[in-house]
Amino acid sequence: MHLLIDGKRKEAIQLGTVMTDPDYRGQGLAGCLMKRVVTAYEGCCDFIYLFANHAVLDFYPKFGFNRVEEFQPTVTADQLRPFNGEIRKLDISRAIDLEILERLTMNRVPISPYISAVEDHSVLNFHCTYLCRDRLFYLPREDMIVVAECSENHVVLLDIISKKPFSTERVIGYFADGKRAEIRFGFIPNLDDSYHLKYTPSTEDVLFMRPAFDDGKRVLFPALSHT
Repeated sequence: MHLLIDGKRKEAIQLGTVMTDPDYRGQGLAGCLMKRVVTAYEGCCDFIYLFANHAVLDFYPKFGFNRVEEFQPTVTADQLRPFNGEIRKLDISRAIDLEILERLTMNRVPISPYISAVEDHSVLNFHCTYLCRDRLFYLPREDMIVVAECSENHVVLLDIISKKPFSTERVIGYFADGKRAEIRFGFIPNLDDSYHLKYTPSTEDVLFMRPAFDDGKRVLFPALSHT
């Protein structure tokens, strides 16, 4: 993974889907594999990280990984400033909408100056074409795609996909309809100091890093960069 963290480029290895066939469990195979991976890659990257489900939280510290708590930022309704612009839901089974997706995901601008994945076309497209294909919204005026989970009470903005710099404040204005209590983010948004973000501990899979950040910063890897 190629990452921008506080504006600095970092090279990282993200591990995804560590598992053992049920017929071969209890033999230490996953442990041997983890040791091999760490030995092979820790010298050629800035850090290694992964997202673990809650059933295996005791496994990864055995290999030098540190648990890092992620925090989801939220903007409450009293801070939302509506913007009246067209939103069109994409249907990527249609060639014209698939072309929009492919065009915008290629060489998109970083989503955040704090933590962003860059050159992540393949991972991003996997999410957009499979896991999030029903959550794609196109903003014609901005020529961008917003990946969002929408409910009556709140919106979770998972990603903003654009080939040019954008205003996060303007984007959230599209989803501020006066009825929703808050907008939550799947990344750390770039908003000015007039916004007072509420940070809630993430309830999703748990982040482990080797080595972990040591500066006490709030961490949230973009949701659509997970493998």
